[in-house]
Amino acid sequence: MPGISPLFFRCLLLALAFILLPACVNDTKIQRYKVGFRLLMAASEGSRDGVEFILWYPGKKNESEVNLGEWSLKGGRNASPEDGKFPLIIISHDAGANKFSYHDTARQLASAGFVVAAPTHRGDNSRDMSNIYTAEQIFGRIREIHLLAGFLSRGEYQNFVDISRIGILSVGSGAAAALILGGGKIDISAYSQYCADAGKADNLCSDWVRQRLTTLSFYLPESPDAVLDGVKAIALAAPDNTALFSAASLSELKSRVHVFDTALDATSQIERLDRIMPPDFGYLRLPDMDRRDLTAPCGEGVLPETVWMCDPDPNDSMETRQKFFNSQLLKFFAQQIQ
Repeated sequence: MPGISPLFFRCLLLALAFILLPACVNDTKIQRYKVGFRLLMAASEGSRDGVEFILWYPGKKNESEVNLGEWSLKGGRNASPEDGKFPLIIISHDAGANKFSYHDTARQLASAGFVVAAPTHRGDNSRDMSNIYTAEQIFGRIREIHLLAGFLSRGEYQNFVDISRIGILSVGSGAAAALILGGGKIDISAYSQYCADAGKADNLCSDWVRQRLTTLSFYLPESPDAVLDGVKAIALAAPDNTALFSAASLSELKSRVHVFDTALDATSQIERLDRIMPPDFGYLRLPDMDRRDLTAPCGEGVLPETVWMCDPDPNDSMETRQKFFNSQLLKFFAQQIQ
């Protein structure tokens, strides 16, 4: 039909999915597990640098509420893992968040038979945002995710983590790193053209951001080596930084991509993604949600200055909206990597 974009039809399918969701979820047969978790550090051999992360997994220990100060988590701390090898999902958090920010989503994925690793990205978290809008924000995440995968391929973890089947959930600013890990490449000319069209009113094109992103040219030789073997599926939630890519630079993506677009975010980039993504990418618009609604509720101990890492209003309809997001996320990963 002339004049109607493919995005229109994606939105139409979303409306149908939202109506039919309860039936779809009830019909899905998913084996449920008790959930264990561990607080870990992955570090390079001979280096003091590393990445802190929390590992969620199907476990044998009964679950309980574990108070960690700012956060209260439900699971079996340091539980023995269930028998078998489970696919790995890596959660790359939004700027200003941390390894705990999506703990309810991680726990639900682990209860469905996934191992979930959620790192706190250095220089891009609730305590330190010095790397925001820099090349290091992107390539630092890539190094840390490679480090995580390497750590989980050794020792006791290789017995229950299957790193040949990896999914990535990236929220917000994690999108660029996730796409590169899956086979995409940065296209500086695409970014220049984007800013020529958008102007300085676009946050990504302000003088301050453009100056910080100039260091990208020093990192680009790393791009071909940044692909992570085993990444089968990438979920982009409220993605940022898509202006760094073009259709040509994403033509070699090796992973299936699904975009979750939060309807209340003014920075939605779905129209552009619809032009540059491979034609088989998935799309779901999350009604009445912004990127904050994707985070877990804030605990009582969370300090006001770090409230971005969680949802500050536990009394809104976040639980219903998260069930919609989490169920669709689980369905995507189960279809692609389980």
